[in-house]
Amino acid sequence: MLTDVAEGVQVHHSELLADNTTVVHGAAGVLLVDPGSPRPN
Repeated sequence: MLTDVAEGVQVHHSELLADNTTVVHGAAGVLLVDPGSPRPN
């Protein structure tokens, strides 16, 4: 599920995969930022 955090910006947080994804909507299109899963310590 995507959560609105600002106008045109949504974030998804996955507890299962320990991952965060950010979607930025703009006039020219969409930017998807998915940094991948962090390394275990």
